[in-house]
Amino acid sequence: MCATVSAGAIAILVILAYSFRRKFSFYDFVDFLMSKTRKFQNVEDLLKNYGSLAPKRYSYSEVKKMTNSFKVKLGQGGYGSVYKGEFHDGSPIAVTVLKEPKGRGEEFINEVASIGRTSHVNIVNLLGFCFQGRQRAPIYEFMPNGSLDKRIDQGDNLGLDAVTKEEENVLARKIIIVSLWCIQTDPLNRPSSTKMVEMLEGSIEALQIPPKPFLSSPSRTFEGSSTINIT
Repeated sequence: MCATVSAGAIAILVILAYSFRRKFSFYDFVDFLMSKTRKFQNVEDLLKNYGSLAPKRYSYSEVKKMTNSFKVKLGQGGYGSVYKGEFHDGSPIAVTVLKEPKGRGEEFINEVASIGRTSHVNIVNLLGFCFQGRQRAPIYEFMPNGSLDKRIDQGDNLGLDAVTKEEENVLARKIIIVSLWCIQTDPLNRPSSTKMVEMLEGSIEALQIPPKPFLSSPSRTFEGSSTINIT
């Protein structure tokens, strides 16, 4: 039994070491583990997946109207130019017109998805986007005092690094908890591969800390143990 636990622990450590050796992120590790990380290939895929929660898509002519033909320029940087505008209800917005977009836009679409589903005090809110031909423009809430254009000028990615770091920390905790379940001495407590995927894709709050392993496989559940059958 100890050999089984040791082998399981070594296998997990080898996979983790391999992922870091290859300079994978935690998301790359999950991709490698289960190849089920969700990525969007086109705008229609994004809108269909998020339904009513998807960031609103605007045409280029609508963006041009919002900004009064890009009249008020807030700033310019490596990502593109930032213009002040307003929605039809008068609420102020900041439109970033990206310059020299490359490829078919998969990276832009996935960034829109990432920011759109994130709510964080340090991250500017995404209100919508434009994706029409070569025109790509995320639409953010307007930040007074030049905050947005300064961040653009400094080459900041508008909070994506903070999002990635926070999400990777959560995923790291998930991997540790799932790994501890995988090396339980009682085979009944070890998750199946399907359950492992569900645990990694689910919320961190739904995961339970596994019980401390016994030196030998217990024949019954001890009173007060937090053991649950997750197979």
